[in-house]
Amino acid sequence: MFSSSGPARDSCLNAIIVALNETSDGKSWYTSTKERQLASLEFCIACRNHQTLDLKVDSRTPRRLLAAADAPPPHPKRLCGTRVPRLRARRVTWDIPTAAGLRNSIYSMMDADSLEFVRAFEDSLEAVAWPRRLKTVEVSGIAEVAKFHDKSLFDQPIAGVVWPDTLEQLTFGLFLNQPIEWCTFPASLEELSFGAFFRQPMEDVTWPASLNRLDLGCVFNRPVDNVKWPASLAEVCFGVRQEVLGDVVVTSKFNRPIGASAWPKAMHRLTLGQNFRQSLQELGTWMPNLETFHLLHHIHDSGTEDSFLRGIEWPKGLRQLAVCRLSSLAGVVIPSTVEACTFKRIPQNG
Repeated sequence: MFSSSGPARDSCLNAIIVALNETSDGKSWYTSTKERQLASLEFCIACRNHQTLDLKVDSRTPRRLLAAADAPPPHPKRLCGTRVPRLRARRVTWDIPTAAGLRNSIYSMMDADSLEFVRAFEDSLEAVAWPRRLKTVEVSGIAEVAKFHDKSLFDQPIAGVVWPDTLEQLTFGLFLNQPIEWCTFPASLEELSFGAFFRQPMEDVTWPASLNRLDLGCVFNRPVDNVKWPASLAEVCFGVRQEVLGDVVVTSKFNRPIGASAWPKAMHRLTLGQNFRQSLQELGTWMPNLETFHLLHHIHDSGTEDSFLRGIEWPKGLRQLAVCRLSSLAGVVIPSTVEACTFKRIPQNG
């Protein structure tokens, strides 16, 4: 149910050494039950003060671990000044279909910075009492779909959700396709990712001022001409990243003009999928500070091998370029600033 990793391992070992040295005076092994208890107590306190535990909540989780934050300790008569503190997790996986248990603040989750809803979770998030330091929320991870393909994964309205004001990263799973024009995202949000089936309009969305990265689903094909992008936006991916034959590629149906959109000057990374066939001739004007450009397909549908990258105005600071492995770059002038030009495969499912 719990695990620890990273720097916590060294901290735990140091706690054991300190406890042993202080209890046995650094000379001999324990000589009494009391000494063993004292060493164990110090070790437990040190471990729980380092909030590196992962908590997985499912139907088998002991109810005492889900006690309300304002609930009294389980054994008030046995309290003393050195009692081991109750468990507090850093990362929480919610493996229950409903959010009923999250309507009140839970002590063990109070200081969690990551909360993931998995499996068949499909309840509303509007009444959730979020942990006070939460930074990351993921709803219905894509990895679970193969095991629960017969379930209706999360696709609940999110316009009425009050997100925590500490949130930095928000990720939705495959099936979310709800309007976002009336959503109030927290000002702290830096990364926002939508799953494969998201296809809602974005013209009237109020984006958080700190948004840095936006990932859109593979079926998204809405116009973006009138989208009011935040000035902070630096990365946009039209599609869903996946691994095909060892290559990380992007599956996407997006095929809309992008030149009329007022792109922020902060844009430095753009990814377009295998169905994009629109003009990119003035890319350097639209996104002058672009450094990384992934274009999975760049050949016209006319039957010729003529690339619509031919004659393009490249951004002056372009450093990385990725295009389809099986297509030709004949006649395309790659700017001298490009340090890496890679070739990707096209997913066979188109």
